[in-house]
This record gives sequence, structure tokens and C-alpha cells, in this order.
Amino acid sequence: MIALSKKERVKRLHTSYKGFMQNMKNIWEEYSYLEQTIKAAKPKEFELKSMYSPSVTKKKKTDAGGMQNKFLTGENAKSHYITAIGLFEKYISTLAANVYFDCPRKMSSAGMDSDKLFDLIIDCDEKDEMIDRIIEEKLRSIFYGNPVDVFKKDKCKLELKNVFSEKYPDSLKFYSEIVGRRNAIVHNDGRVDKKFLRENPGTAYKEKQKIIITEDYLRGAIGLMLGIAAVTTSCVVENIYGETTQGKLKSIFDSFERCNKTGWYNKLLI
Repeated sequence: MIALSKKERVKRLHTSYKGFMQNMKNIWEEYSYLEQTIKAAKPKEFELKSMYSPSVTKKKKTDAGGMQNKFLTGENAKSHYITAIGLFEKYISTLAANVYFDCPRKMSSAGMDSDKLFDLIIDCDEKDEMIDRIIEEKLRSIFYGNPVDVFKKDKCKLELKNVFSEKYPDSLKFYSEIVGRRNAIVHNDGRVDKKFLRENPGTAYKEKQKIIITEDYLRGAIGLMLGIAAVTTSCVVENIYGETTQGKLKSIFDSFERCNKTGWYNKLLI
């Protein structure tokens, strides 16, 4: 990897957040467009290509009703919801990876046994490759556990200090339920299980109840994750690199501050 100056590294962080922000906004825009368009659409006849041969079948307009029904019952929101959470997790992981490459000593307690670490070292030909492999193992061990601990306990050593517990105490409570809902949708047929209730004791859901992702909940979840990512990135920029938060990152950070003061997420994430 080409060596970058501190200014260039910080610029890279700002650029990365800007790209993440745009992708999250694209998810919300796509959801809104499809929701409004398909709900208002009049079904038409269409051609359906076979998945197993070159043949094409003429389908009646009523055959597309399943798609429209999916949007009417909120399944569209679930799809975009899952995508947004995955994008957020990938961004935080990439942010941590950039910090580790610039500051490898933050991985001093990598959580790997000595034999695995030794194998990683002898299998690598260059220092950069070695650091990449250790970063990969470090992140795997961190994100395997409770995702809230990444922020609450600063498991990635991103110099978050106590910012979430002191300034945004509700944000991690909301985030825990956001992740819990995603896991229930993906792994438990969209129904609440004991694990969800154990990790979210304040939830209004009951065991075996069907998870619902409303338009407002999706909107709040995307906004909250953009805000958590902005706070986390700002801590990295200012506390690790000693630079100033600017541009789109600063704009979303300020919006997140206002939303927390007005209780905006309490209105949406219910």
C-alpha cells in the first residue's frame, strides 16, 4: 500500500463516509420510489423468461399480483432494511481496518492464540500482507460478538471513549433492536425469539410475534445508523488523527445531534 500523509488519510475517511452516506440514501430513495410506484401501478401482461431454458412465457397481469402484494404487506421495507444494516456493518468494519493499517499497535491484543498468529506471520511474504491478514482476523473476532459492544465498549479501539453512553444513551438501545429485528427476519422466519427478548428487554414485542418494518421504522433505522457512523468516524478523525470533522460527515453529525435533542428517533423507532 502506498504511504499516505496524515491529511491524505483523513481525507480518505471523509471520502469513505461520503460514499457510505450516499449508498444509504440511495436505499431510502429506492424504497420510496418502488413503494409509491408499485402500490399505484395497474398490473399489465408481461413476458417471463425461464430460469432453466431459453423459453419465454406470456403471463397474465394477475400473475404479477404477488409482487404488488409484497409491497402492500411491507416486505419491500424488510428487504431494504436488511441491505442497509449490512452496508452499515461493512462501513464500520472498513473504518476499523483503515485505522489498524495506519496504527497497527491498536491490534496488540488481537485476541488470537499464539499458534494462529505464528501461522499468519510465516505464511506472509511482506509486512503489508501480514498486517492485512491480522486485521482480517481481528475484525472477525470483534464482529462475531454483540455488535453493540463495538460502540459501547469501543472494542475496535477507535477512541470513542464514553461518547455513546454519555451523549447518545438511547442510540445503542435502538441499534440493538434494529440488529435484533434483522436477525429474527433472516434466521427465525421474521418472528421474535427468546434471544431477541433477552437482548432487548425494553421491547414491546412478545415471543413468536411477527416482526414488522414500517416505513417510519426503516427511515429511522437508516438515519440512526448514518448518525452512529458519523459519530464514530468523527471520533476517529479528531481523537486518532487530530484533525477536524468537515463536509458531509460534519453535516450528518450535526443532524444526528439535532435528532437526539428533539427525540426524533423515539418517534420513528417504535
